[in-house]
Amino acid sequence: MMQPSARKRARIDCIIHCSDDDSDALVSPQDLDSWNTLLRAAEIRQHDPVLEAAKGLEEGGIPHIHYHRKCRSLFTMKKSLDSILAKGVKIESASVDPRRRASRDAPSTSRVYAKVCLFCEKSSKYMKAAKTREPLIQCVELRADEKIRRAATRKLNQRILGLLSRDLVAAEGHYHKSCYKLFTKDDSPAAARSGAGENQEESKGAR
Repeated sequence: MMQPSARKRARIDCIIHCSDDDSDALVSPQDLDSWNTLLRAAEIRQHDPVLEAAKGLEEGGIPHIHYHRKCRSLFTMKKSLDSILAKGVKIESASVDPRRRASRDAPSTSRVYAKVCLFCEKSSKYMKAAKTREPLIQCVELRADEKIRRAATRKLNQRILGLLSRDLVAAEGHYHKSCYKLFTKDDSPAAARSGAGENQEESKGAR
């Protein structure tokens, strides 16, 4: 008679319940990396329970939340998150101070982004080897937009992902060639497969 009650309680307590796992075998994030992976997925999915749990946390803090391993695996699945990001969903970070968030989001209220590098956030960059200033390049190819998007997703770079809520070509995003190469240098098919594998391992070993 007690088992149905236990299963029902587990469903309520699993903060991201999204599978057919009705057991009471719940786990919690055991370290900051595990929590950040879950939080990033919640920001992309706009999952309020996890976002609420993140509010008020001190830097480096981990909330007392519980979930099923299978639910976490589905919730943080890289392929699903990439699909959501590809639709241009605006990412709102729950862990960013409101004043900083307002400053970060300011460019999105304009038709185009400010003429500064997307990566180093500077308009001018000195090239020591050439002893000259590196010019800004405007993003005019969708291929470049997609390459930046893949790299930002793999790195879980919240600031860049926020900028990618808009089409970089349409928003006239700019970057330094050296900054672009540095940010996307690991964005190869092999690296993408490796990143997907790491995500699967993280999901399987969810704590």
